[in-house]
Amino acid sequence: MVSIGKEAFRGCVNMTDVIIPDSVEQIGFRAFFHCTGLTNLVIPDSVKKVGEDIFINCTSLKSAVLSKNMKIGLLVGILATIKLYGISAARIS
Repeated sequence: MVSIGKEAFRGCVNMTDVIIPDSVEQIGFRAFFHCTGLTNLVIPDSVKKVGEDIFINCTSLKSAVLSKNMKIGLLVGILATIKLYGISAARIS
């Protein structure tokens, strides 16, 4: 798998932990929209392009490890979302 499509996991409320494989280079717009059970997410360094609002309404997200290869603008948006939801642990790998 090279990419995760737009709203690919929309509404997967029972999904709790996601470790994206190293083969993924792109994550689409709102890929994890309304995944209210999602608590932990790991985005590997292979991911270079991320659509907007990938964490919107992921109200249980507590930990996110982000790719160091994402563009600064994307990181700022993701980190703003992390702050909004009060995620306790976020780091750039």
